[in-house]
This record gives sequence, structure tokens and C-alpha cells, in this order.
Amino acid sequence: MKHRISIWASIALWASAGLQAQSFIDAATLAQTTASGGTARSNGLAGATAALSSDFSVVSNNPAGIAGYRKSELTFTPSLYFSDNETVLLNQVNNDGKVNFNIGNFGIVLSDRRTGKNWTTANFALGFNRLANFHDQFYISGYNEENSLTDYYAEQAAGISETDLESLANFDVNGAYQTFLINPIAAGATEYAGAAQNGNVLQKELVRTKGSVSELNIGLGGLYKDRLSLGASLNVPIINYKIQKDYSEQDSENKHSNFDNLNLDESVKTNGAGINLKVGANYYLADFVRVGVAVHSPTFYSVDEEYTTSLQAAAANENGEIASRSYDAPFGTYSYDIRTPARLVGGVALFYKDKGFLSADYEYINYAKTKYSSSSDFSLDASYFSDLNSSIKSNLQAASNIRIGGELALDNLRLRAGYALYGSPFKAEGSTSERSIYSAGFGFRGDNVFLI
Repeated sequence: MKHRISIWASIALWASAGLQAQSFIDAATLAQTTASGGTARSNGLAGATAALSSDFSVVSNNPAGIAGYRKSELTFTPSLYFSDNETVLLNQVNNDGKVNFNIGNFGIVLSDRRTGKNWTTANFALGFNRLANFHDQFYISGYNEENSLTDYYAEQAAGISETDLESLANFDVNGAYQTFLINPIAAGATEYAGAAQNGNVLQKELVRTKGSVSELNIGLGGLYKDRLSLGASLNVPIINYKIQKDYSEQDSENKHSNFDNLNLDESVKTNGAGINLKVGANYYLADFVRVGVAVHSPTFYSVDEEYTTSLQAAAANENGEIASRSYDAPFGTYSYDIRTPARLVGGVALFYKDKGFLSADYEYINYAKTKYSSSSDFSLDASYFSDLNSSIKSNLQAASNIRIGGELALDNLRLRAGYALYGSPFKAEGSTSERSIYSAGFGFRGDNVFLI
């Protein structure tokens, strides 16, 4: 079971990224992985497996653990995921969440146990692990006395003539103009004012996401003199991600003569595949202490994306009367590439005879290193990806992730619990998306059959 807390201090974080197909928020989402998949054992330990072995999840964390298998093994893991979100906007608290059933893992390890040799095992692993679960839902609501989405539209339109706005392929600005959410401050001017200028509107947003990142794994691991484990895995992560945003503003206090309400509905569907390499090592410092370290190369993704945008508004028209208008952006599809950051993982595990263990992982990732690119022309703006990458560097940061787990062995019964803290990738002061995950589980391990 998992618990997630997301706190946003300003809805401008979402509004500023609103009608772009990608944003620094999407970059952070695709770069994040959590203990939301893999084997039941790994989930029970909150993903703290960097110094462990003999569990298929290690292929995606520290492949040196592959070397710990002493016999061949087949694993299959169904999973039930719970999310619980608390959002805070302008001192207003809302709660939401979602439940999702999925397959967390399927894999096979073929073990070659060698006696009387320095390399005591040579093992091969093939399968997949789920690295990220995007099934989620949260709700934001609050009365904003400072700004409106129409202010953002007016900023984006600055310097563009009305004639050019009508044919502009920048659909957020075009849509705002077509629905009277922005108007020139004077005849012939290229500066604009929002219909709900300077805020004083009730803002709401429902965000629903679904999909996952699942990684196909091919791994090799060997154990040297029963002390040093070395391993490597070649991995193909597959992205399946959809986000639906339903955003609204309302003049609930009758502060505006030119504005009543707006509703913005956006949908982005992302599919892609990539490749990365992971290498790692484990070493017994003593019979009861093992340390592990792993390096994950950047992941290089090729992505296809589809997006839709629909805007409905009730604002003053050219006659000064409140009128309802709608605008649907053309259905969009295009392809691009993403490079997500490298990772450094370290871990330590303390064992007490055959009674159990405690394990702790530390992971470092610099989200600001995420980079978008494309080999084809992008229709909105030739400098789009350059601007997007600059936005990523300005808004994202390095973060540390900590995972702690323990297992107690009672004959064939295994009891497990864990906790993970995933640092926020966002720089914005007062805004955070730190996530806490609490986990617990139990299992049974026999000589030839196990439920873990």
C-alpha cells in the first residue's frame, strides 16, 4: 500500500504549462521512478534492494544482485496500487486518490552454480519490471486574488497584432483571443489585457493520469569467491502515459464586468520506448554487512504524442455583452526524443543470521538534465525545444531519494515493511512534490515454491 502527498502553493505552476504539449512538469514525471512495481518482495521493502540479491527487481536497481541466485527461478507479480493525495492551494485543502490493479513483474533467472571455481555463479535474467505507475488523480481548488489564466494568455500574446493572432498556430493564445478572454488594450495595440485581469477568481483543476513505465530487462551477473557480485543489464523502458486536465475559473464574487467563467480541457497521450544500461557491484564487508553501488546510464527515448485542447468561455464580446464561445484546437500528433538523467544508487544491508535483514538505499538524480530534442520540424515554433529545455533547467533540480526496508524471517514466513521518501524535482519556492511511500507485506518461501 502506498501513500503520496503532493502540495502545490500556486496554481500558476499548472497554468503556465497549460496548453503546451510538454512542460518541465512532464519532464519530471517521465524521469521519475518509484517503488510502485517489481516483485512483491521489493514492494514490501519500499524498493530498498540496492545491496540485496536473489530478487528479480534488482535487475532494474542494482543488477549485481542477479549473481545471488543459487538456482533458476520464475517470478510473476500482480499488484494493487493505492494513491492518496492532499493538495493545498491558497490555504484550501483538498483530498483525492485512486486505486489501480496492474502487473508489477514477470521474469526468469537461469542460474549456473559452479563449485570449486572462483566465479561461483554465472546467471542470466530475462523479464520485465514496472518502474513507475502513473495511475493517479488529484484535485486543486482555491480563490486567487492575484492572477488569472487570462493574465498568462495576455502575456503570451504581447507583441502580436490582432491579424496575426487570428492565424496563429499557438493554440492557447489563439483560443483565448477567439473566446474574448484577451483583448487589445487599445485599437491597433499589440498589448493585451485578460478578461479576468489580476485574478479575484475561483480556480479549480482536476488532474487524472494513467499508464506506466515498464522496463524489459536482459541481465547478467556473476559471484566471485562468494564475496563480490558484479552485474549488468540492458533495458528497454516502455512509456504509456495519459494525462487529462480539467481546469476552470469562475467570477464567483462578481468582481469582473467582462468575465464570467472559463473551462479548459486538455488531454495528452504519450507512447514511447527507450534504452539504457545499468551496471553494479555488491560486496560483503563482513558476513552480516553487504554494500552495493550501481550506475544507471541516461535513458534515450523515442516518443510519439497525441494531444487535444478544448476551451469554453463566457466573456464580454465586441459589444460588451457576456457571450459563450468555444474553441477546439486541431488534433495534434508529432514525434520527439527525450533523454532522462543518469542515476547513482548506493545501498547497505545488515543481516542477522537467517532471521532477517535491514536494507537502505540512497539514489541521486538531477532532473534538470532531462532534455528534449527532435530530428523533424516542429510546427509550433522552431525554437520550441530550446525554450523547453531552458524551462527544464530553470524549474527542475537535483533530488535525493531514500528507501528503507526490513524483513523478518519466521521459519518459512516472511514479514516485511518499508518507507521511501522521494525528493521534489521542482525548484519553485513554496511548491513541492515530495512523495512518501509506506509499504508492508508478507510471504511464504519453500524449497521450490514461494509466495513473496
